[in-house]
Amino acid sequence: MSDNREFGFLLSEVARLLRDRFNDVAQQVGLTLAQARVLAHLERHQGIGQSALAQILEVQPITLLRQIDRLVDAGLVVRQPNPSDRRAQCLYLTEAAGPMLERVWAIGTSVSGDAFAGVEGSERAAVVAALERIRDNLSSRSGATEKRGT
Repeated sequence: MSDNREFGFLLSEVARLLRDRFNDVAQQVGLTLAQARVLAHLERHQGIGQSALAQILEVQPITLLRQIDRLVDAGLVVRQPNPSDRRAQCLYLTEAAGPMLERVWAIGTSVSGDAFAGVEGSERAAVVAALERIRDNLSSRSGATEKRGT
């Protein structure tokens, strides 16, 4: 199979394996990958609304609602009224989320270490740089396509 034909399959398989490995380890601390992603994005976007967070995470709002409910019950997230829209709520991490996020980042580091086992530092840097360039290429083309379509 040519490199071009193999690339998509390989990338998809690696992404699935990374998710599976992360989930296996994260469950030991009582989290799922989906919940860890919510926490990680809330760390970057404190005060974001549920709809906007659902868009970032590319999940349906009802799916996110269930995840947030579990994180609220676990004392990791709080909902506060949105001052500019009484119908909406803003999401914030609690102090208890800090140690959990440290575990999330440690799990990510461990999983990345497993994934890159036997891969030299320069090769790692090249893989990351190439993936960033691919992401940027696709992001810029996606934006151009959306602009043409409107």
